[in-house]
Amino acid sequence: MTVSPDEKFLYLLLQSSTLQDGGTTTTRRNTRLLEWDLKKKKFSGEWVVQLPVFKDETGATKVAAQSELHFLDKDRFLVLARDSGHGFGQPVSASNYRHVWPLAPTS
Repeated sequence: MTVSPDEKFLYLLLQSSTLQDGGTTTTRRNTRLLEWDLKKKKFSGEWVVQLPVFKDETGATKVAAQSELHFLDKDRFLVLARDSGHGFGQPVSASNYRHVWPLAPTS
């Protein structure tokens, strides 16, 4: 979660996909970014975000779940993805960079 600097909106990024978005261990790449209007106390936006993928030590492609979300500006967020190595890292330290370009909020 992160809050806009003006404290008007709370943003929530789900850690990984939900069942309706293909939430299995092999197809859980799409997750949701939600915008909560703190004054009106209701959701005011929703976007689909693709999480990064990486190769594990066996060469299998895996989806990295998100760990942190930071508000940069109204069009950009910094998302830190976990390596899914239970804190032990991976043999290769290559980073995957992704960005979010929100569209108009859904109603």
